[in-house]
Amino acid sequence: AEEKAAVSLEQAIRIIKDNFEVPQEYTNFTSGFSSFNDRQAWTLNWNAPGEPGGSFNAQVDSLSGEVLSMNTWKPENRPEPTPQKPSLSALEARQAASRLLQKLATTHLSELQLIPEDSQLIPLNGYGPVIYTVRWQRMVSGVPFPENGVTIGINGEDGKTMSYYLNWSRASLPSTAGVVSAEKAQQVFKDTGMM
Repeated sequence: AEEKAAVSLEQAIRIIKDNFEVPQEYTNFTSGFSSFNDRQAWTLNWNAPGEPGGSFNAQVDSLSGEVLSMNTWKPENRPEPTPQKPSLSALEARQAASRLLQKLATTHLSELQLIPEDSQLIPLNGYGPVIYTVRWQRMVSGVPFPENGVTIGINGEDGKTMSYYLNWSRASLPSTAGVVSAEKAQQVFKDTGMM
């Protein structure tokens, strides 16, 4: 399968390093090649040797060169849990995530809709920095397809990207003809008297 890859391992590494900052102290590098669902991807892992550790992991589609995922972790040396107020506002984190989205998911932008995060204004976390999670869902002819989309995690202290996940099906999707709106579905449910 690796022989069919349009994107080489070296190109996949360059794509990640062009878009993210891999910490210099993460010197233990491993890679792999995998096929899953309808994708083939390079898996790239950088780890810090010894204690306290740390890791940076990413996946790049070996056919398109698209970044499928990135996740980084660096240990925090805090003697006890202490909630911290972030330096960035939720709006600033959303703007940082939007810039990354426009850079990495260009071909999908027209089908993505931002999901408003109004359940918690500041996601407090006593064990590390505040991480803002910004999500977009795929829209197909105006109908939400929540299984597909992009999720980005932004560090509230320094604005760095902590995670990036693209989930996108290449399968042909069914027609949206005859699909009822969410409001209509809610009304039908209320009218049945089951509650």
